[in-house]
Amino acid sequence: MKSKPVLLAIGDSHSKFWRGVDSQAPYTQSLLPNVKVLHLGPVTAHNINRAESSTRGKEKLITHLESFAPSYDGFIVCMGEIDCRAHIIRVALKARTSIEQAVEATVSNYFEFLDWLYDTYGKPILVWGPTPTSPSKVTKTDTSFPRIGTVVERNYATMQFNRTAQRLAEARQGFAFATQFFELVDATGHSRPDAFYDNYHITKNVMRDAVDRARSALADRGFAHLASAFDPWSIAKVPRLKNIAAWTVPTILDGDARRRLNALPDRRSECAVITAGTGQSVLIDFHSFFRLSQLKLAQLGSTVATLTIEAFSDFERAPDQPVWSVQASICEDGRLTLALPDDDFVKYLVLRPDEGALDVCHLKVLAHTFEQ
Repeated sequence: MKSKPVLLAIGDSHSKFWRGVDSQAPYTQSLLPNVKVLHLGPVTAHNINRAESSTRGKEKLITHLESFAPSYDGFIVCMGEIDCRAHIIRVALKARTSIEQAVEATVSNYFEFLDWLYDTYGKPILVWGPTPTSPSKVTKTDTSFPRIGTVVERNYATMQFNRTAQRLAEARQGFAFATQFFELVDATGHSRPDAFYDNYHITKNVMRDAVDRARSALADRGFAHLASAFDPWSIAKVPRLKNIAAWTVPTILDGDARRRLNALPDRRSECAVITAGTGQSVLIDFHSFFRLSQLKLAQLGSTVATLTIEAFSDFERAPDQPVWSVQASICEDGRLTLALPDDDFVKYLVLRPDEGALDVCHLKVLAHTFEQ
Protein backbone atom coordinates (compact mmCIF):
# COMPACT_ATOMS: atom_id res chain seq x y z
CA MET A 1 0.00 0.00 0.00
CA LYS A 2 1.36 3.44 -0.97
CA SER A 3 2.25 5.65 1.97
CA LYS A 4 2.11 8.82 -0.15
CA PRO A 5 0.33 9.85 -3.34
CA VAL A 6 2.22 9.70 -6.62
CA LEU A 7 1.98 12.37 -9.32
CA LEU A 8 2.97 12.02 -12.97
CA ALA A 9 4.49 15.09 -14.65
CA ILE A 10 3.87 14.93 -18.40
CA GLY A 11 4.61 17.23 -21.30
CA ASP A 12 7.48 18.78 -23.22
CA SER A 13 11.08 18.99 -22.01
CA HIS A 14 10.05 21.41 -19.25
CA SER A 15 8.33 18.50 -17.49
CA LYS A 16 11.86 17.28 -16.64
CA PHE A 17 12.12 20.21 -14.22
CA TRP A 18 10.19 18.02 -11.78
CA ARG A 19 13.10 15.61 -11.57
CA GLY A 20 15.02 18.27 -9.66
CA VAL A 21 18.08 17.87 -11.90
CA ASP A 22 19.60 20.52 -14.17
CA SER A 23 19.83 18.16 -17.12
CA GLN A 24 17.92 17.08 -20.20
CA ALA A 25 19.49 13.61 -20.08
CA PRO A 26 16.95 10.77 -19.99
CA TYR A 27 17.20 10.06 -16.25
CA THR A 28 14.78 7.46 -14.97
CA GLN A 29 14.63 8.71 -11.41
CA SER A 30 13.47 11.91 -9.76
CA LEU A 31 14.89 13.61 -6.69
CA LEU A 32 11.25 13.86 -5.63
CA PRO A 33 10.54 10.13 -5.23
CA ASN A 34 6.77 10.47 -5.57
CA VAL A 35 6.82 12.69 -8.65
CA LYS A 36 7.43 10.67 -11.79
CA VAL A 37 8.20 12.25 -15.18
CA LEU A 38 6.99 11.22 -18.63
CA HIS A 39 8.59 13.35 -21.34
CA LEU A 40 6.39 13.15 -24.44
CA GLY A 41 8.87 14.88 -26.74
CA PRO A 42 8.58 18.41 -28.20
CA VAL A 43 4.81 18.44 -27.87
CA THR A 44 2.88 21.67 -28.26
CA ALA A 45 -0.24 22.78 -26.45
CA HIS A 46 -1.78 23.59 -29.83
CA ASN A 47 -1.39 20.10 -31.29
CA ILE A 48 -1.27 17.74 -28.29
CA ASN A 49 -4.89 16.67 -28.79
CA ARG A 50 -4.43 16.05 -32.51
CA ALA A 51 -4.34 12.37 -33.44
CA GLU A 52 -1.15 11.21 -35.13
CA SER A 53 0.64 14.55 -34.79
CA SER A 54 4.34 14.67 -35.73
CA THR A 55 5.36 13.99 -32.11
CA ARG A 56 2.61 11.42 -31.43
CA GLY A 57 2.61 12.75 -27.87
CA LYS A 58 -0.97 11.76 -27.04
CA GLU A 59 -0.38 8.23 -28.32
CA LYS A 60 2.76 7.92 -26.16
CA LEU A 61 0.78 9.01 -23.12
CA ILE A 62 -2.06 6.58 -23.81
CA THR A 63 0.40 3.70 -24.21
CA HIS A 64 2.03 4.55 -20.90
CA LEU A 65 -1.21 4.97 -19.00
CA GLU A 66 -2.63 1.69 -20.33
CA SER A 67 -0.09 0.00 -18.06
CA PHE A 68 0.56 2.49 -15.26
CA ALA A 69 -2.52 4.69 -14.77
CA PRO A 70 -3.49 2.96 -11.48
CA SER A 71 -0.08 3.93 -10.03
CA TYR A 72 -0.81 7.67 -10.21
CA ASP A 73 -3.04 9.84 -8.06
CA GLY A 74 -2.89 12.93 -10.25
CA PHE A 75 -1.11 14.69 -13.12
CA ILE A 76 1.13 17.74 -13.54
CA VAL A 77 0.85 18.88 -17.16
CA CYS A 78 3.64 21.09 -18.55
CA MET A 79 3.14 22.48 -22.06
CA GLY A 80 3.02 25.84 -23.79
CA GLU A 81 6.60 27.13 -23.71
CA ILE A 82 7.27 25.86 -27.23
CA ASP A 83 4.06 27.51 -28.47
CA CYS A 84 4.94 30.86 -26.91
CA ARG A 85 8.56 30.75 -28.08
CA ALA A 86 8.16 29.45 -31.61
CA HIS A 87 4.57 29.59 -32.87
CA ILE A 88 2.18 32.14 -31.39
CA ILE A 89 4.00 35.28 -32.60
CA ARG A 90 4.46 33.70 -36.04
CA VAL A 91 0.77 32.81 -36.29
CA ALA A 92 -0.34 36.27 -35.14
CA LEU A 93 1.93 38.02 -37.66
CA LYS A 94 0.90 35.81 -40.59
CA ALA A 95 -2.82 36.11 -39.78
CA ARG A 96 -2.51 39.84 -39.02
CA THR A 97 -4.30 39.24 -35.74
CA SER A 98 -3.50 39.97 -32.10
CA ILE A 99 -1.27 37.95 -29.82
CA GLU A 100 -4.28 37.50 -27.55
CA GLN A 101 -6.32 35.87 -30.31
CA ALA A 102 -3.48 33.52 -31.24
CA VAL A 103 -3.07 32.57 -27.57
CA GLU A 104 -6.81 31.97 -27.18
CA ALA A 105 -6.84 29.49 -30.07
CA THR A 106 -3.86 27.56 -28.71
CA VAL A 107 -5.12 27.39 -25.13
CA SER A 108 -8.55 26.29 -26.38
CA ASN A 109 -6.92 23.33 -28.15
CA TYR A 110 -4.84 22.62 -25.03
CA PHE A 111 -7.90 22.37 -22.82
CA GLU A 112 -9.59 20.00 -25.21
CA PHE A 113 -6.69 17.66 -24.39
CA LEU A 114 -6.83 18.40 -20.65
CA ASP A 115 -10.58 17.76 -20.57
CA TRP A 116 -10.00 14.44 -22.33
CA LEU A 117 -7.29 13.52 -19.81
CA TYR A 118 -9.55 14.25 -16.85
CA ASP A 119 -12.66 12.63 -18.34
CA THR A 120 -10.73 9.49 -19.30
CA TYR A 121 -8.73 8.89 -16.11
CA GLY A 122 -10.65 10.87 -13.47
CA LYS A 123 -7.55 12.12 -11.68
CA PRO A 124 -6.86 15.70 -10.55
CA ILE A 125 -4.76 17.80 -12.92
CA LEU A 126 -2.32 20.55 -11.93
CA VAL A 127 -1.82 22.71 -15.01
CA TRP A 128 1.73 24.04 -14.69
CA GLY A 129 1.89 27.30 -16.63
CA PRO A 130 4.70 27.85 -19.16
CA THR A 131 7.89 29.54 -18.07
CA PRO A 132 9.54 32.59 -19.69
CA THR A 133 11.41 32.05 -22.95
CA SER A 134 15.13 32.48 -23.65
CA PRO A 135 16.59 35.60 -22.04
CA SER A 136 17.66 38.48 -24.29
CA LYS A 137 21.36 37.77 -23.65
CA VAL A 138 21.05 34.59 -25.74
CA THR A 139 22.18 35.70 -29.19
CA LYS A 140 23.18 32.41 -30.84
CA THR A 141 20.38 30.66 -32.70
CA ASP A 142 19.79 27.00 -31.89
CA THR A 143 17.69 25.39 -34.63
CA SER A 144 16.42 22.85 -32.09
CA PHE A 145 14.92 25.72 -30.06
CA PRO A 146 13.64 28.31 -32.58
CA ARG A 147 12.61 31.74 -31.28
CA ILE A 148 10.14 33.97 -33.12
CA GLY A 149 9.95 37.64 -32.17
CA THR A 150 11.60 39.55 -29.37
CA VAL A 151 11.89 38.23 -25.84
CA VAL A 152 9.31 40.81 -24.69
CA GLU A 153 6.83 39.72 -27.37
CA ARG A 154 7.34 36.07 -26.49
CA ASN A 155 6.97 36.73 -22.78
CA TYR A 156 3.83 38.79 -23.41
CA ALA A 157 2.39 35.76 -25.22
CA THR A 158 3.46 33.57 -22.29
CA MET A 159 1.79 35.92 -19.81
CA GLN A 160 -1.47 35.82 -21.78
CA PHE A 161 -1.20 32.02 -22.05
CA ASN A 162 -0.85 31.72 -18.27
CA ARG A 163 -3.74 34.07 -17.56
CA THR A 164 -6.04 32.29 -20.03
CA ALA A 165 -5.06 28.84 -18.79
CA GLN A 166 -5.59 29.87 -15.18
CA ARG A 167 -9.07 31.19 -15.95
CA LEU A 168 -10.08 27.99 -17.74
CA ALA A 169 -8.54 25.67 -15.13
CA GLU A 170 -10.22 27.38 -12.21
CA ALA A 171 -13.58 27.15 -13.97
CA ARG A 172 -13.33 23.34 -14.02
CA GLN A 173 -13.79 20.71 -11.35
CA GLY A 174 -10.72 18.54 -10.87
CA PHE A 175 -8.25 21.18 -12.07
CA ALA A 176 -5.69 23.40 -10.33
CA PHE A 177 -3.31 25.95 -11.85
CA ALA A 178 0.10 27.25 -10.83
CA THR A 179 2.97 29.06 -12.54
CA GLN A 180 6.32 30.64 -11.74
CA PHE A 181 6.23 32.86 -14.82
CA PHE A 182 5.60 36.17 -13.04
CA GLU A 183 8.50 35.65 -10.62
CA LEU A 184 10.94 34.75 -13.41
CA VAL A 185 10.55 37.93 -15.47
CA ASP A 186 11.72 41.38 -14.44
CA ALA A 187 9.71 44.61 -14.39
CA THR A 188 10.44 45.24 -18.09
CA GLY A 189 9.12 41.85 -19.24
CA HIS A 190 12.56 40.33 -19.82
CA SER A 191 13.44 36.83 -18.63
CA ARG A 192 15.75 36.61 -15.63
CA PRO A 193 19.01 35.01 -16.88
CA ASP A 194 19.68 33.47 -13.45
CA ALA A 195 16.48 31.43 -13.76
CA PHE A 196 17.93 29.28 -16.57
CA TYR A 197 20.65 26.65 -16.59
CA ASP A 198 20.95 26.23 -20.39
CA ASN A 199 19.24 29.33 -21.85
CA TYR A 200 15.95 27.46 -22.35
CA HIS A 201 15.15 25.40 -19.25
CA ILE A 202 14.51 26.59 -15.71
CA THR A 203 17.07 25.70 -13.05
CA LYS A 204 16.40 23.44 -10.09
CA ASN A 205 17.44 26.40 -7.89
CA VAL A 206 13.84 27.61 -8.00
CA MET A 207 12.39 24.18 -7.20
CA ARG A 208 11.54 25.09 -3.61
CA ASP A 209 9.34 27.95 -4.78
CA ALA A 210 7.78 25.72 -7.45
CA VAL A 211 6.86 23.09 -4.87
CA ASP A 212 5.33 25.72 -2.59
CA ARG A 213 3.20 27.06 -5.46
CA ALA A 214 2.11 23.58 -6.50
CA ARG A 215 1.13 22.68 -2.93
CA SER A 216 -0.81 25.90 -2.48
CA ALA A 217 -2.66 25.54 -5.79
CA LEU A 218 -3.68 21.96 -5.03
CA ALA A 219 -4.85 22.87 -1.52
CA ASP A 220 -6.89 25.82 -2.82
CA ARG A 221 -8.77 23.50 -5.16
CA GLY A 222 -9.46 20.83 -2.56
CA PHE A 223 -6.57 18.48 -3.36
CA ALA A 224 -4.47 19.06 -0.24
CA HIS A 225 -4.08 15.29 0.11
CA LEU A 226 -1.81 15.33 -2.97
CA ALA A 227 0.63 17.85 -1.49
CA SER A 228 2.71 15.18 0.27
CA ALA A 229 3.74 13.85 -3.16
CA PHE A 230 6.28 16.69 -3.18
CA ASP A 231 7.94 15.57 0.05
CA PRO A 232 11.59 14.78 -0.68
CA TRP A 233 11.81 12.22 2.13
CA SER A 234 11.79 8.55 1.24
CA ILE A 235 13.24 6.94 4.35
CA ALA A 236 12.66 3.35 5.46
CA LYS A 237 12.40 2.31 9.12
CA VAL A 238 15.06 -0.36 8.68
CA PRO A 239 18.08 -0.40 6.32
CA ARG A 240 17.68 -1.80 2.85
CA LEU A 241 20.04 -2.38 -0.08
CA LYS A 242 20.33 0.29 -2.76
CA ASN A 243 22.50 0.66 -5.85
CA ILE A 244 24.73 3.60 -4.91
CA ALA A 245 26.74 3.38 -8.15
CA ALA A 246 23.81 4.67 -10.24
CA TRP A 247 24.49 8.18 -11.58
CA THR A 248 28.01 8.31 -10.13
CA VAL A 249 30.74 9.47 -12.53
CA PRO A 250 33.67 7.01 -12.72
CA THR A 251 37.22 8.19 -13.37
CA ILE A 252 39.75 6.19 -15.41
CA LEU A 253 43.19 6.30 -13.78
CA ASP A 254 46.12 5.65 -16.13
CA GLY A 255 49.36 6.48 -14.37
CA ASP A 256 49.12 10.19 -13.56
CA ALA A 257 46.41 10.77 -16.17
CA ARG A 258 42.72 10.92 -15.24
CA ARG A 259 39.68 10.77 -17.49
CA ARG A 260 36.11 11.21 -16.31
CA LEU A 261 33.41 9.05 -17.89
CA ASN A 262 29.69 9.63 -18.26
CA ALA A 263 27.38 9.01 -15.32
CA LEU A 264 26.52 5.34 -14.84
CA PRO A 265 22.92 4.42 -15.72
CA ASP A 266 20.80 2.38 -13.32
CA ARG A 267 20.02 -0.19 -16.03
CA ARG A 268 22.13 -2.32 -18.34
CA SER A 269 23.44 -0.41 -21.35
CA GLU A 270 23.72 -1.66 -24.91
CA CYS A 271 27.25 -0.28 -25.08
CA ALA A 272 30.19 -0.10 -22.68
CA VAL A 273 29.84 2.49 -19.92
CA ILE A 274 33.26 1.65 -18.45
CA THR A 275 36.26 0.53 -20.50
CA ALA A 276 39.61 -0.08 -18.82
CA GLY A 277 42.61 -2.22 -19.75
CA THR A 278 45.46 -3.74 -17.78
CA GLY A 279 47.45 -0.97 -16.15
CA GLN A 280 44.39 1.23 -15.78
CA SER A 281 41.98 1.53 -12.86
CA VAL A 282 38.40 2.69 -12.41
CA LEU A 283 37.77 5.02 -9.46
CA ILE A 284 34.22 5.44 -8.17
CA ASP A 285 33.54 8.15 -5.60
CA PHE A 286 30.26 7.62 -3.71
CA HIS A 287 30.53 11.14 -2.20
CA SER A 288 29.69 9.76 1.24
CA PHE A 289 30.56 6.78 3.44
CA PHE A 290 28.62 3.51 3.08
CA ARG A 291 28.66 -0.06 4.31
CA LEU A 292 28.89 -2.02 1.09
CA SER A 293 27.19 -5.35 0.59
CA GLN A 294 27.48 -6.65 -2.97
CA LEU A 295 28.92 -5.83 -6.38
CA LYS A 296 27.26 -6.92 -9.62
CA LEU A 297 29.01 -6.43 -12.94
CA ALA A 298 28.12 -7.32 -16.52
CA GLN A 299 30.55 -7.27 -19.43
CA LEU A 300 29.73 -6.82 -23.10
CA GLY A 301 29.55 -10.22 -24.74
CA SER A 302 31.30 -12.85 -22.65
CA THR A 303 34.67 -11.25 -22.03
CA VAL A 304 36.66 -12.94 -19.26
CA ALA A 305 38.76 -10.81 -16.92
CA THR A 306 40.37 -11.01 -13.49
CA LEU A 307 40.28 -7.91 -11.34
CA THR A 308 41.17 -6.57 -7.93
CA ILE A 309 38.56 -4.53 -6.06
CA GLU A 310 39.75 -2.16 -3.34
CA ALA A 311 37.81 0.05 -0.96
CA PHE A 312 39.18 3.29 0.50
CA SER A 313 38.13 5.77 3.12
CA ASP A 314 40.46 8.43 1.65
CA PHE A 315 41.83 7.63 -1.78
CA GLU A 316 43.17 11.08 -2.58
CA ARG A 317 45.57 11.27 0.38
CA ALA A 318 46.13 7.55 0.94
CA PRO A 319 45.87 5.69 -2.39
CA ASP A 320 48.11 2.92 -1.06
CA GLN A 321 46.04 2.23 2.06
CA PRO A 322 42.86 0.36 1.12
CA VAL A 323 40.40 -0.53 3.86
CA TRP A 324 40.04 -3.94 2.22
CA SER A 325 40.91 -5.67 -1.02
CA VAL A 326 39.34 -8.65 -2.82
CA GLN A 327 40.07 -10.45 -6.08
CA ALA A 328 37.48 -11.88 -8.45
CA SER A 329 37.12 -13.34 -11.92
CA ILE A 330 34.36 -12.54 -14.35
CA CYS A 331 32.55 -15.71 -15.45
CA GLU A 332 32.41 -16.92 -19.02
CA ASP A 333 28.90 -15.51 -19.31
CA GLY A 334 30.36 -12.05 -18.70
CA ARG A 335 28.89 -11.62 -15.21
CA LEU A 336 30.27 -11.16 -11.74
CA THR A 337 28.34 -11.21 -8.48
CA LEU A 338 30.53 -10.67 -5.45
CA ALA A 339 29.77 -10.28 -1.74
CA LEU A 340 31.77 -7.37 -0.31
CA PRO A 341 33.14 -6.93 3.23
CA ASP A 342 30.71 -4.77 5.19
CA ASP A 343 32.53 -4.23 8.46
CA ASP A 344 33.80 -0.77 7.51
CA PHE A 345 32.31 2.39 6.04
CA VAL A 346 34.03 3.34 2.77
CA LYS A 347 33.77 6.24 0.32
CA TYR A 348 35.72 5.07 -2.74
CA LEU A 349 35.89 1.89 -4.77
CA VAL A 350 38.67 1.04 -7.23
CA LEU A 351 38.35 -1.67 -9.91
CA ARG A 352 41.71 -2.75 -11.32
CA PRO A 353 41.92 -5.30 -14.19
CA ASP A 354 44.76 -7.74 -13.54
CA GLU A 355 44.19 -9.85 -16.64
CA GLY A 356 42.05 -9.00 -19.63
CA ALA A 357 40.09 -5.79 -19.96
CA LEU A 358 36.97 -4.35 -18.41
CA ASP A 359 34.25 -3.61 -20.92
CA VAL A 360 31.41 -2.99 -18.49
CA CYS A 361 27.84 -2.41 -19.67
CA HIS A 362 26.33 -2.50 -16.17
CA LEU A 363 27.67 -1.99 -12.66
CA LYS A 364 25.70 -2.13 -9.43
CA VAL A 365 27.18 -1.58 -5.99
CA LEU A 366 24.63 -2.42 -3.31
CA ALA A 367 25.02 -0.71 0.05
CA HIS A 368 23.04 -0.53 3.29
CA THR A 369 20.96 2.64 3.40
CA PHE A 370 17.68 3.94 4.81
CA GLU A 371 16.88 5.84 1.64
CA GLN A 372 14.35 4.07 -0.55
